[in-house]
Amino acid sequence: METVSVTAGRMTLVVDGTEHPLAAGQTATFDDDTAHTCRGAGTGPGHLIMTVQLPPGPARAE
Repeated sequence: METVSVTAGRMTLVVDGTEHPLAAGQTATFDDDTAHTCRGAGTGPGHLIMTVQLPPGPARAE
């Protein structure tokens, strides 16, 4: 699972060929194994926070 939160400006998130415009204060979540990209969409700078949630790894032997 991947999350993109726009903190300033405007961005366009493209997930599996579909464009999703995002503005400051908006968040989008999608499967991280889906083709995706993010680009600035405004005339000024844009900032975002991107997080990736990975599945748990194998149990540790103690």
